[in-house]
Amino acid sequence: MAAGSASFPKIPDEGVFARNARLGVPPAIVDKETIAALRDGSIEVVGAVESLDAHSVGLADGTRIDPQAIVCATGFRRELDKLVGHLGVLDEHRWPHATGAEPAAERLRFIGFVPRPSQIGYASKQALRAARAIARELR
Repeated sequence: MAAGSASFPKIPDEGVFARNARLGVPPAIVDKETIAALRDGSIEVVGAVESLDAHSVGLADGTRIDPQAIVCATGFRRELDKLVGHLGVLDEHRWPHATGAEPAAERLRFIGFVPRPSQIGYASKQALRAARAIARELR
């Protein structure tokens, strides 16, 4: 199969590390399953989250939603205290008390906060465990 065909995407001219160095922005890494879920509507992307409480999410545009689950990708600038500090789920260093499949609060999980040499792979495993735990709770 030739690069750039329908089954094999074109190789970018610039790699993720070079792009990060040029733009100062880390890459967004999204797997095929997530892309498919976005396309079929299983996952909905919404605007900036401004507040969370036990039952709903306040968005920056003033609307409130009541999602089944939230995936909040804060990246390297977490600033979680602004978003969830009032929920009592952070320690004195503003890190989550609980991570992975363990709930920090009802229907709330944090992943990616345990440093590992293979951070992306470990965060992926944490995300799967958290998703399975949430699915069990929703049943």
